[in-house]
Amino acid sequence: MVARTRDRLRGTETHRYPVSPPDTRPPRRPLSSAMAFTVGELILGSLLLALAAAWARWRALPLGPSLHPTPGGLAVGLAASLPACALLLVLAGPRARRWPGVAHLQDTLSFIRDLLSPVAWWQILIIAAMAGLSEEVLFRGVVQLEFGLIAAAVLFGLCHPLSVGYVVYATVLGVYMGLVAKASGGIAAPVVAHAVYDAVGLWYLTRRWQAPDAPERETPSAT
Repeated sequence: MVARTRDRLRGTETHRYPVSPPDTRPPRRPLSSAMAFTVGELILGSLLLALAAAWARWRALPLGPSLHPTPGGLAVGLAASLPACALLLVLAGPRARRWPGVAHLQDTLSFIRDLLSPVAWWQILIIAAMAGLSEEVLFRGVVQLEFGLIAAAVLFGLCHPLSVGYVVYATVLGVYMGLVAKASGGIAAPVVAHAVYDAVGLWYLTRRWQAPDAPERETPSAT
């Protein structure tokens, strides 16, 4: 009698509270670091552009005319990207690791590669285009006009605080982009040079580059 009552109660509970079927949907893929970096670059770049526009309007700086692209400016920008890309290839090479400070720079490049791998080609183009446009508009189009080339380059380097070596490297690139802006008479050329350099550099680091191993230290033999 007790068993029958217990079976009836179980049947009633099963009828009132049916068991939901198992979830057969595929699990959601977590947001990749490359996608997060792409979205972050779009947000940060938009903020930099807004800051540059507000600053230029407040100080009546000729930001629009200096950004106007011309065939000559675009050609200068493409040509100017070649030395920057060549510098990256040299510093990323195994022989350069023995140079002072380059080992730390290569470790930072390895961090960037691991952070963005795997990265799609369209993400590389978005990151490079937004970084080239927003950073050059702010640092060369506004800061350099206000405080000079060296101040803009140093501030540009300090805004890339991944490591001491990377800050120095970014500062050198900032000086170079400032010279390109002065030589071309506008910021269209450094925007193109910066964007092309970033695109080539990200493609090389994530698709072709193998980080050089640190040289082994020779252990003194026991005598």
